[in-house]
Amino acid sequence: MMGKTNERLIAWLFQSGALKVSPFDKPFWYTSGTLGPYYINTHYLFGGEDAANELLGFIDSEKKDWESFAGKLENKLIQNYNNNKVFQGVADILAEIISSRIGLDKIRYISGGERRDWFFAPIAAVLTGKPYILIYKDMQMTLVENGQISKVLSPLLESSDILHIADLITEASSYQRQWLPAIRGAGGRMLWSCVVVDRMQGGSEYLADEGVTSYSLVSVDCRLFDTAFSLGLINDEQHTFIRKYLSDPRKCMKDFLSAHPSFLENELKSNDVKIRERARMCFEKGIYGQLP
Repeated sequence: MMGKTNERLIAWLFQSGALKVSPFDKPFWYTSGTLGPYYINTHYLFGGEDAANELLGFIDSEKKDWESFAGKLENKLIQNYNNNKVFQGVADILAEIISSRIGLDKIRYISGGERRDWFFAPIAAVLTGKPYILIYKDMQMTLVENGQISKVLSPLLESSDILHIADLITEASSYQRQWLPAIRGAGGRMLWSCVVVDRMQGGSEYLADEGVTSYSLVSVDCRLFDTAFSLGLINDEQHTFIRKYLSDPRKCMKDFLSAHPSFLENELKSNDVKIRERARMCFEKGIYGQLP
């Protein structure tokens, strides 16, 4: 995406808290025990952290009752689409990409995987008039078509061309483990993937090798943060730090720890349990090698 549309998307990411950038002297801890200057929670585009977590709670409590769940989920998405301008804007751009870059006549079904894909796939399907498939983590699937909800069993999808919509792609591990095997197991062909955010960590390349053409609304690269800087969403120090990180993440954070020798020591004493655990993982595994 380019131009004004790209600027709007980037502004929405920051406005909703879906993309957060750390102060230049206090990077975020990731679950792997590594450090980085930004954090992405794409599902916050639904309306911020509280609204997104509320929908996740609804999904967790209702998803087992598959016969009623899809309809309830769709109603919640439509209601939020009508009331939240950011979510509406993202959904409209998704629908536009599907229509203009793929073509509605080519797509038989739209699919989305548990849980965060379900924020975006059903609403895109509603806006484009396409039936949709909810794929569960155990690879069970439900189909919503013409108001009817049914279990997807092989070979129901035989010779059906399918677009998968996801909130985020990194290395495409969920596609590899669940989404592609589920669709193929029912006879379908996943020919396209459209994600809200591509973290540019090899996922789209993996899908290309699997015969899946990838599209994204936003790619996490220097251009994203250059635009954020030009819009005043990050300052010069944050911008410089992120560009160094994107060039070489491990070297950037090793250099940071070397330049801030008390940082790791302080994090190991943090009152936040998660921070302490991740800092300890970093220290014990020697993720950034020998530090001064």
